[in-house]
Formats: sequence, C-alpha cells, structure tokens
Amino acid sequence: MAISLDTAVNSFNDRYIDALHQSQFSRQPAGEMLQQRFASILFEPKMLYIVIGTDSGLLSQYVLSATKPENTRYIFIEFPEIIDTLALEAQPDAQVRIVSPDALDDVLSDFSFNEYAFLGRVVIRHSLAASADYQKIYGPLIWDIEQKITHLFWSQAYSMGLKSFLQMQLINVPDYQLSSGLLSGRYQDKTALILAAGPSLNEHFDWIRENRERLVILAVSRIGKILLKENIKPDFFVHVDPQSIAFDVSKDALQLSGEVPLIAANYAQPLIVSQWRSSVFISESRLPWESELNEPTLPAVGPTVTNTALSSAISMGFSRVLFAGLDLCFDQAGFSHAQGTTEASSGPSMRMDTRRIRTNNGLEAETSPDYFAAIESLEQQATLADAQGIQLVNLSGSAAKIQGIEFIPAAQITFADTGVKPSIPGHVSEEERLAYLASLESELLDAKRQFQSALDAAEEATNLSQRLLNGKGEIDSRTQAKLNALESKIESLSPSMMRFCKVFSLGEFLSDISHKDADKWSENDLLAFGKHYFGTFYQALSEIVSLIDFAIDKTLRRHEELSATPDLDRLYKGWTIDQTFLRAIDWFDHHDQYLDQPKLKTVYDQMLLAYEKLEHDAQEKDEARCNHMASPSLMITKATWLFQNERIEELKDMLTFLGANTRRDFLPSHSALVRGYIAELEGKNQEALAEHQLIIEEGA
Repeated sequence: MAISLDTAVNSFNDRYIDALHQSQFSRQPAGEMLQQRFASILFEPKMLYIVIGTDSGLLSQYVLSATKPENTRYIFIEFPEIIDTLALEAQPDAQVRIVSPDALDDVLSDFSFNEYAFLGRVVIRHSLAASADYQKIYGPLIWDIEQKITHLFWSQAYSMGLKSFLQMQLINVPDYQLSSGLLSGRYQDKTALILAAGPSLNEHFDWIRENRERLVILAVSRIGKILLKENIKPDFFVHVDPQSIAFDVSKDALQLSGEVPLIAANYAQPLIVSQWRSSVFISESRLPWESELNEPTLPAVGPTVTNTALSSAISMGFSRVLFAGLDLCFDQAGFSHAQGTTEASSGPSMRMDTRRIRTNNGLEAETSPDYFAAIESLEQQATLADAQGIQLVNLSGSAAKIQGIEFIPAAQITFADTGVKPSIPGHVSEEERLAYLASLESELLDAKRQFQSALDAAEEATNLSQRLLNGKGEIDSRTQAKLNALESKIESLSPSMMRFCKVFSLGEFLSDISHKDADKWSENDLLAFGKHYFGTFYQALSEIVSLIDFAIDKTLRRHEELSATPDLDRLYKGWTIDQTFLRAIDWFDHHDQYLDQPKLKTVYDQMLLAYEKLEHDAQEKDEARCNHMASPSLMITKATWLFQNERIEELKDMLTFLGANTRRDFLPSHSALVRGYIAELEGKNQEALAEHQLIIEEGA
C-alpha cells in the first residue's frame, strides 16, 4: 500500500491512521462523531450491513460497544495492511467480522447472505475514511464491493424465484396461450438485430432502414417510443420486467402491438401482456407447478431484457446476432440511454459509483455496477453462442467491449442471400382459444381444491400450535401427534405444488431469522416457532388460493370476451379492476355493433379517457423518477466530486447539458458552479471567483 500507515493520537486519546483521516477527528471525540453519523443508519433489525472501511478500527469498535439488534450482522471490509497495522481482530464477537476483500466470500456464506439478500435486508455503508478517500484508495474498493453485491443480488432474484415473479405468472396465465417454443429453430442461417436502449442506438437508424428486409429485429419494449418516431417496426418486441415501472417505460410499444408480436417472460408486467393486441409468446412455464399446459419454450435468461432477447435469438436458430444500442456504459457526455428516452431528457447520469472501462473503439467510458454485472452475464452467454457457431456482433464503437462479442461497424456488415424470412406462427382460431381457456379453467379449479385443503390444515395447525406445551411446560404428545398429522396434510400437495408454495413463502419463512441455538430455546421460543412456521404456511396458502381465484375469474372473463352474448357488466368491471382500458378499446373496435347503443358508446368513451389518464400518469411517474435520478442536488454532488478528482472533460460535458436543458429546477447558479470549477482547474482563478460571486448573488 503506497500510503503512510503512521498513526496519530488526538487530544481525546483516539488513535487512527493519520493519512486516512487527516483532520476528521481533530475537533471532537471519534465516538461522538461516529454516533452522529452512524447511529441512525447502522442499527436496523434483521439487517446485514457491509461496511467499507473501519475508520482505523474506531467505527468497528463503535459498533462492537453499541447495543445491536439480535439478528443484525456486520461485515467490515478493510485493507489487509490496515488490519495488520492496527491488529484488528477478525471475529471480535458473534455479530461482527472484520475481513480483507479476499476473504469476503467466505464471510458472506457464514453470515447467511442469501437469506438477507432474498429479504432485501443487505445494505452497504461507507466509513468516514472511505467516504472522504483522501488517499484515493477506497474508490476502487467501493466499486469492487458494490459490483460484487449487485451481481449476487441479481443471482438471488433469478435463482430463488422472487414472489412477485410467481404472482405475475398466475395473473398472466389466461393471456399466455402461445408458447415461444413455436419459434425455436425457425430462423436458421438468418441474421437477427437486437435493439437495446443505449446511447449509440440513435446512430444506426439510417442503416437499419436501408437493410430492414435483411434483418429480423428483436427490440426491447422500452424503446417503443423511439421506434414509433423513427417509423421502424421490429419483428418482435421483448419484455420481461414484472414491476409497475415496466409499464411506465414500455407503454409506447403498445401502439405497435397490433402489428408486432411480443416475446414475454411468464412474469412480465400484466399491463403490457394483457393489452397486447397481437400474438404474445410466453417464455418459461405457464403454471408454477407441473402441468400438461407447460410446453417447451424459449429460455428467459436474466438478469436484463437484453439477456432474454439474446437467449431467445440463440434458440430461434439465428446464425448471426447483431446488436445496436447495447452500450452498457455512458457516452462521452455522460448519458446512459438513447435520445428519445425519458432518462436522456432528464440529463446525464449523476452516479458516482462508476468505473472506467474500455470501449470497442479503444476509448474509455464510465459504467455502473449494474451495467458491469450485465457485461459479465453477456460474456457467459457469448461463450454458449460461440459453442453453437453463432456469431455475435456489436455495431457500436462506443459500446463497452464484451468478450465474445465482436465489434464490426455497420458499414462493414455484409449479407448473404438466405431467402425470404420465415413467417411468424401464432394465429389462434376462436375454437382453439376457447379450448385453451377451458383446459386452463379445469387445471386451476383442481389446483385450488388441493391448495384449499392444505390451507384448511395450516389454519388448524396454526391455532393448535399454541397448545403444544402442557401446564408443566412439557410437549403434549397428543397435540404433537395432531400437529404432525396436519403437517402431513399440508405436505400432501404434489411435490411441484409444495415446491411452489415454499418458494412463494420463502421470504416469510426467512423473515423470522434467528441464530439462537435450538438447545437454548425457551418455552416462548418454541411456541413462537410453531406459530410462525404454520402461520407462514397459512399466509402463503391464503395468498395462493386468492391468486388462483383471480386467475380463474380472469379466465372466465377472457371466455366472456369471446361469447356471442357477453355479460358486458362483468367485462366492464374486469377491465376497470385490471386497468386494461386499451384491451377494452380493442374489444369494442372488434365489436363495433355495440357502439350503436348510447350506454355502451359511453362506456367506450370512458375507456378511452381512462387509458389516456393511465398513460399520462405513467409518463409523469417516469419523468419524476428520472428527474430524481438527475436532480440538482445530485448534480452539485457529482460536480464537486469531478472537481476534486480533476475530471475537467466531464465537467465540460455537464456544462454543455446544463446549457441546453430546459428543466426549471436547474438554475443559473448550477451552471456558474460548474464554470467555476472548470476555471479553477484551468488555473483561471479570477474567472472562478467571478462565477462563485454569481452563486452568492443568486442566493442573496
């Protein structure tokens, strides 16, 4: 380590490494300063805190001496030279570890990282020394740790099966008649073009238009607005995200949904899936348990929609896959998304947890931990593609260099004559649609019967578990036998249904994390465990039965939409509850005979207005989200950080953005601050003072 590790002692008898802290502890005792900074952010219950830096052992000692929540744990990550210099103990108590970066993996395993991560109870904190980083040693460490934890989080989301994914799967199943397996191997010797949302996307539209008939285009759903403006119609949209924000960013793709089919993960956002006007091809199983309705599909490989698009293209048989807009880094002006997206209109990225990486054209660009994790996952997919003889090509020189994906400028791409593009399968007759809905209804009714039986047993067991101990505090054998019988009844679900139930309720099971040895349990601990164990089954099974009821009702409403004499009141209520107003509009457009009735014409007009409001509200939410991520306060923080790190070119890019931006929350003083920083770095002190004077005058 190329810094001095000499220690100093302040007037309050606190010992610390002088180069790391400088004057941080000169004015008040370290304990007081750490209390002010960390008391409110380090002691939440049932948390795993990963703390970068120990503040020369003072922060770790502060945590050790504090009263800590029983199920909260702490991992302090420090440089080995600092650990050795200060003789910091690796395991000072059962809840705290102090480790070097190389030893982090083992401690994450020992401290049940997977459990905490699944519950969303992992937080990274920076010590005072890491935040200040006077010696510029903690910045790379912060990046490495945050990138590692981001990657692990993504692995958890897909390997353990998030509850929201399973919920969306059941909500979507009535609209998932077509398996994406119909597309498997269909495009042998053809070239696919995957369109992502990176800043370089805008460079390629002319080339795409020139070569449109030679390409099968798979576009991520969030660029629908851009494609509409550019008058480019893809062959497929791809959509995976279950969160409500997915509708906010992808809603414009619905305007093309009558002409462009959708490849969607089984857990995709229902407001997109249910309102798509043409074929929807499901990837992964229709139902979360074994069923004859679960047909082979294309894989929905995560963690991003681009990963899914690539895995789909590989399985569809393409011999070559091109990418446009797959940047996974910021452009030279700091923008993270293509022009035309809400992110781009809000401004360049204000993130500071970035690292410089090499781009295809040999330059450097900033990337974030989540982008870097996506790069790693794409490299793994590229290895699989290469093994199958599939060529992967990125058309963008400014995109991140990804091992296994070649860079070839668009102008150098050539095409062999491979004949016409295959037609897209997926036409479903009304009879086939009705047959699918009937089979699905039967499957769901049978599943509900089985889950309801398990639910009844779980409810009885939850109540009975509180009578497990007799008056002497001993286990009552008769009650124990009844509980065992009820547990067997719960577990009489088929293995796949039981697995679904346990994965669905995993968060609730883990929410009562306890690391107390079982032989130390009190009577109250034993009773609490029984109540939690059976109560969790009861809660999960209740939710599952409700979801199945919803899926059954939705299935019946889909059947009603096909009826010659539909129950329009039922349809209206369903469209309103689901907020699928565009689906209602589409239904009336195909049944315009009802629009002759004034009452139903009024319903139609209400649906039009409701969808306009849904779109408007979604756009406002999206703009607020993006503006928050590029807020003036974050701009000031990043500008100061760029100044401290002498990043003058990025400050100039920020100034260019401020000059062109029309947002009212960016004031003249913000531009003055950046100009002042630039002038100071260029040694123009008088100009810098003049700019700072403008800031003072504006604030007066």
